Amino acid sequence: MDATVGSMDKMRKSLVNHGVTAFCPTSDTAPLDHIKNALKTINASKKSNARALGAHLEGPFLSPEKPGAMIAEDLRTPSIDEFDELWDTSKKSIKLITIAPEVPGAIELIKHASSLGVTVSLGHSNATYEETLAGIRAGASHATHLFNAMRAYHHREPGILGAVLENPKVSVELIVDFVHVHPSITRLVCKLKPKD
Repeated sequence: MDATVGSMDKMRKSLVNHGVTAFCPTSDTAPLDHIKNALKTINASKKSNARALGAHLEGPFLSPEKPGAMIAEDLRTPSIDEFDELWDTSKKSIKLITIAPEVPGAIELIKHASSLGVTVSLGHSNATYEETLAGIRAGASHATHLFNAMRAYHHREPGILGAVLENPKVSVELIVDFVHVHPSITRLVCKLKPKD
C-alpha cells in the first residue's frame, strides 16, 4: 500500500483526467499502523481534482479461509476497539468497510460500524447462507467484489452468494474485467441486480 500524500494527489489527478469526479480510496489488509497512515493520507492530500468521498477499509477483519490477494498474516479478529482506533484516526471518514460475517466478533462489529453510518460490505468470506443472513440482519448492506474471495455457490448451501443475490436490500459489486468473473456471470448478476 503506497499511502503517501504525493501518490494520493497523483491518483486524484489521474482519475479526474479520466472523467472520475469522486471516489472512495481503499486500504488493503495491512498492519494497523499502515492502515492508520493510509487514513491520515486520505485526509491530508489535496482536495483538488477527483474528490475522496471517504475511505474503504477492505479488511483487516476478513476470513483467513478467503484472503484473496490480502496478506493472511495481517488479518485480524474483528474488534470494536480496533475499529474505533481506525475511526478516530480517519476523523470519522470511513464510509465503507468489508467484513467477513462468519468470523468471531464480526456481528458485533457490523452492528457497531453500521450504527455510525458506515456502510458494511460482506466479502473475503467463507460464510454459509445463515451466517450471511446474520450479517445482513446486523446491518450489512453491500457485497465486495462478488464471487472473488468468496465461498462458491452450491445448490444445497448457497452461502454468501445466495444470500446477497436474493436480497433486494443488499447491493453488490463485480470486477468486470472478464478475468475475475466470466461474462455470463456479469450478465446473470445484472439480471438479478439491475440497479447495482
